[in-house]
This record gives sequence, structure tokens and C-alpha cells, in this order.
Amino acid sequence: MNLPTILDLITAREATARPDAERLREQITALTAELARIEGDLATTRTTLHTLTAAHFTADDQR
Repeated sequence: MNLPTILDLITAREATARPDAERLREQITALTAELARIEGDLATTRTTLHTLTAAHFTADDQR
């Protein structure tokens, strides 16, 4: 195999992989946003439950 053939194979592989890589980047972006939203919801739930139950439990109970 000569150098031009190898370079052509690399170029072809890059062209094939590029759309897959872009699709994966988009999925990562969407999943990152969803994770941030869910973590925010969880923090809100944790704060709400802590506020609602704080009067019913002592500091030892919350460990």
C-alpha cells in the first residue's frame, strides 16, 4: 500500500465518522441539559422536604 492510498483511506474514514461524531455531540449536549434539569428538580425536592420535615425531626434524625 502506498502513501496516497493510505491517506485516501484515512480521509474516507474521517468522512464516515464525522456525522456519527456530530450526532453523539448533539446527544451529549441534550443529555447534559436534561441532567442539569433533573439535578435542579432534585435539589428543589430535597430543600422542600427538608423544610417540611425540619419541625418534626431533630438534628440526630436527619443524619
